[in-house]
Amino acid sequence: MSSSTQATPPIFPPPQHPPAANLPPPSWTISESDYPDQACVHTLFEQFAAATPDAPALDSEKECLTYRELNIRANRVAHFLRSRGVGPDIPVAICTERSFAMVIGQLGILKAGGFYVPLDPSYPAERLAWMLRETRAPVLLTESHLRPILPSTTVEIVCLDDDSPLLARQSAENPARNTTAANLAYLIYTSGSTGLPKGASIPHRGISRLVRGQTYAPFGPAERFLVLASPSFDGIIFELWGALLNGGCCVIFTDRWPEFSRLEEVIRTLRVTCLWLTTGLFNQIIDYRPGTLATARHVLIGGEALSPRHVQRALQLLPEVRFLNGYGPTECTTFACVYPIAPPDQWLCDSVPIGGPINNTECHIVDEALRPVPVGEPGELLLGGPGLAREYFQRPELTSEKFIPNPFGTDPSSRLYRTGDRCRWLPNGLIEYLGRTDDQIKLRGFRIELGEITTALHTLPGVLNASVIARDHAGTKQLVAFAVPAPGATLSSADLRVRLGALLPEHCVPAFIHLVPQLPLTANGKVDRRRLAALAEPHPSVVAEPAKATPSGPLEETLLSLWRKVLEQPALGLHDSFFENGGDSLLSIQLALEIQRTLSCPVPIGSIYLSPSPAAFAKKLTAGLDDVSGHPLEVRTKNPPLFYIPGISGVCKLPDPLVQLIKDTHPYYDRLQYTGLDGTASPLASVEEIATEMIRQIRKVLPTGSFALCGYSMGGIVAHEIACQLHAAGETVEKLILWDSIPPPLINWRSAPGILGAMTRSILTSPLPALPGLIEDYADIVEQRIARRLSKYSPLKSPATPWPCASQKLATSEQRVASVSETAYYRYSPKSHATPAVLFRCKKSTGSVFGKYPKAPDHGWKRWILNTLAVHTVDCDHLDLLKEPSLSEVMVRTAAELQA
Repeated sequence: MSSSTQATPPIFPPPQHPPAANLPPPSWTISESDYPDQACVHTLFEQFAAATPDAPALDSEKECLTYRELNIRANRVAHFLRSRGVGPDIPVAICTERSFAMVIGQLGILKAGGFYVPLDPSYPAERLAWMLRETRAPVLLTESHLRPILPSTTVEIVCLDDDSPLLARQSAENPARNTTAANLAYLIYTSGSTGLPKGASIPHRGISRLVRGQTYAPFGPAERFLVLASPSFDGIIFELWGALLNGGCCVIFTDRWPEFSRLEEVIRTLRVTCLWLTTGLFNQIIDYRPGTLATARHVLIGGEALSPRHVQRALQLLPEVRFLNGYGPTECTTFACVYPIAPPDQWLCDSVPIGGPINNTECHIVDEALRPVPVGEPGELLLGGPGLAREYFQRPELTSEKFIPNPFGTDPSSRLYRTGDRCRWLPNGLIEYLGRTDDQIKLRGFRIELGEITTALHTLPGVLNASVIARDHAGTKQLVAFAVPAPGATLSSADLRVRLGALLPEHCVPAFIHLVPQLPLTANGKVDRRRLAALAEPHPSVVAEPAKATPSGPLEETLLSLWRKVLEQPALGLHDSFFENGGDSLLSIQLALEIQRTLSCPVPIGSIYLSPSPAAFAKKLTAGLDDVSGHPLEVRTKNPPLFYIPGISGVCKLPDPLVQLIKDTHPYYDRLQYTGLDGTASPLASVEEIATEMIRQIRKVLPTGSFALCGYSMGGIVAHEIACQLHAAGETVEKLILWDSIPPPLINWRSAPGILGAMTRSILTSPLPALPGLIEDYADIVEQRIARRLSKYSPLKSPATPWPCASQKLATSEQRVASVSETAYYRYSPKSHATPAVLFRCKKSTGSVFGKYPKAPDHGWKRWILNTLAVHTVDCDHLDLLKEPSLSEVMVRTAAELQA
């Protein structure tokens, strides 16, 4: 037979043993347990809402909802949807970010009887429009800030925040039940080989089978599951319903990017016990910041094959954490097999096993004739059980191709799903994953059909032919496309990527697109993927480098080397874009960590998207440095920069021995100034305004990244407000050090004697030229409190306008700032934040400008600091805290806290 007519070799080699020899026992292939197979998701949730209504259901750094509150809000959504005709097996689209609204909306859809179709806000508008047309959903739930990115549609759009009055009029009672466990709960779209995504339709029974009657992960009221996955990624099914159908709590990670410092903070401060990570994200955490996972108890990993090296390192560094390898296609409701990872000597193979079937799951490994293969022989993995999808939405041919009658069962309606995954049984009953039998790949946890990308390329004008391959690059998989231009067509790689980005999700857009005259073929006329892979290496820079563009200094030189290192492109230029040269969301995390490690400068991942070239990023880092008075911030260590917030006059400094101690471990900056010290501008009249100005000055010195704060006396109050404002904006403050700062509401000036005492003390200790302004200011305070029925001793409110008198009559700018700052302090109402804090509390109160305050062991800070608060009590007066002999004690304890 000639080479051109040779038959294609079988996917699996013939078994080395007869089919009847050494077959796996039934106990390996089927696992069963009791679970509520007739219950719907929302009815299981309602049981906990009735039994434990005050237990936390949703938690984040900003808010918390109990089971009762979540149930009521979802009920209102459900009644509204029913008024719009939503019932059993009716789709409702929902486009949200990870948020409370996402959970409220999804639960409300289920309560109405419909099934939810998650639309990822990051998807192109054309793809979202196609999903809406495909499902014919009558209603789209979303959030108001996402309205501008939604495609034009005739579907009724309801914002879960803006339309709250409409929803508030609905009943808070549980709707009457109208669904069964066989009705659909959700529809998730995955990549399709024909060029269009295919939707896996999952019934309620699939979700309850995933999280009830299971032992592979902890399920119960004491557990707190981190919700980190994308709303359109099936890993979120485990995260959400694993908690809510077992009385646990969902901790919502609301940040767009998984910055490791933020991830670690949320896991620690919100007491996350269980979380799920994609393989790529897990690898980077173990490489750069394994302590991120130190306080968790159970970590599931999956989405693609695990790296044995990273798993072994995790087992060594984090022996208290239980790691699990989770395997399962979307068509089998997230997980089909789970392996509690043991030491490598128990694997019996070179890769990390995927374990065996979880409860109420069926696993068979078969040859091409659907016959079971002996232990040790490769075959295709088939999955069965109640976790299977009902169908591919409106794709009957594909459904019958992939969901086949179960030849091993007694129930004629039983089916098995053909995964296309090549596996084998190990002698210990575990399953080893060996790869795919087709062109499907897993990339950053997403399942991608290369055929879908190829089809999309063929639709672009000017493209005659195309093909796509996957290759290993920079420690992860990467898509590389090859396009053949049509005669007379002028194409560019960058333009093709942009046009593909309008059709496909970001994870489906190839990192590189090569323009080639023709595609190489094998002897039997198929595209030769091996030759294509050879053409992909090495890849030159996509963007033309300006002539003679060389680094202008050490910063540009360092950044250029990091770009080249992460992208593995030694020819990359100073002005080349990270994302046009192979970068993606996962590699951007790696680049941010490399920058932080090298420059000791925390870098938000989003800043790389805004400044994607080494030159642009260098400019971003140095922007504003020359405009700041004083010395630029020196970043020489891996620790976050520490900014000192001045005290009440705006010019107070720390003693030199304490400053030198700080500089030994942290970049330190103490050049921040209160407005008004130059004698031209008026001092700021509220703590909130002062904090905003401090943030502006900090960002001139450190344009991006998180930092730590410290302050003495009122400086600590301003530092606290800075942390509050940044926390509300989704940014991070690493630590807050307060040297005897006392929250205003706890000082004994709410009573009339307390107010008069504070006024008298301030007047007696002020210079003579300052007295007229001070007296006028305090007269204004008294007048306001009388008008507000001061007998109730209610806290003062911030004035609508700045204080008018004192700033004009004090003798010096420092005295003006001190006076206005003091009144701003008295008017301040603290808010809460989740930054870990350290308080140095003076045991004595005499000599304090604040007068006498309660002897609370923590000065009352626990009310506003929603994180760890370390308190050190020093036996001294407020004014002597940073003087000897107290200073030596403060330095010793500060050094310990900085190194913690």
